[in-house]
Amino acid sequence: MRKKLLKTALAFAVLTGSLAAAAVTASAQPAESDYEFIVLTGNKVSITGFNEDYVGAVDIPSTLQGYPVVDIAQNAFKNCDNITSVTIPEGISSIPYRTFYDCDNITNVTIPSSIKKIEAEAFYSCDKLAGIAIPSNVEEIGDKAFKNCVQLANLSIQPGLKKIGNEAFRDCNALTQVDIPDTVLLMGTGVFQSCDNLGSAKLSFSLTSINNTTFEGCYELTNVIIPKSVESIGNTAFWNVRSLQNVYYSGSEAEWNKISFGNNSKLT
Repeated sequence: MRKKLLKTALAFAVLTGSLAAAAVTASAQPAESDYEFIVLTGNKVSITGFNEDYVGAVDIPSTLQGYPVVDIAQNAFKNCDNITSVTIPEGISSIPYRTFYDCDNITNVTIPSSIKKIEAEAFYSCDKLAGIAIPSNVEEIGDKAFKNCVQLANLSIQPGLKKIGNEAFRDCNALTQVDIPDTVLLMGTGVFQSCDNLGSAKLSFSLTSINNTTFEGCYELTNVIIPKSVESIGNTAFWNVRSLQNVYYSGSEAEWNKISFGNNSKLT
């Protein structure tokens, strides 16, 4: 009986020890050795790469080896499939080309107020990214920045953004609504193309054109708000938008009749 109790106690100790170790592993942050970086002129750091085998959340440090982190290079975290979330520190001014390209398991990204530009394909094909909040200091979102983020359901864009690049949110199939702030002056082609479940869209009241393929293939789009600032709508801006029922226009009927509609029969 004593041997049985002793074995049980040992087994419990091993189990609890394993759980504790697992808990430590899950909550641990990357070591400095997980980062590849260079020291720039002025003793400032640029992160150039990261350990692809690291598993878990990443709070990118504000300093490395005592030097302030001021830059992240292109492709720095590309294909880091085991990262689950990312927090970018204050002081970084841009998220460069393909920084987090194809990071399949990132579910959440925290963008600081210091970021002014999210460059092309920065989060391309981050399959599990569920939500993103774009702070007010971001002025530009580059081409295909969030393309193929198929689980992106929550998109919040604060006023301050000026430009959204081509296909920036194409194939974001979980999006159901978008509200583009009135600070946005330009949207490229195909920005929301093939967002299969997008149901409603409010556009910036500063836009002068809705370009080709902006909403092409948005099968579930039923409601759209078009500002009176719009002067032209590209030939395929609303191509194959099968469910469109309500188009709200903020101008007069006379102003509406002056708009060039192209081949968008749903709008006429």
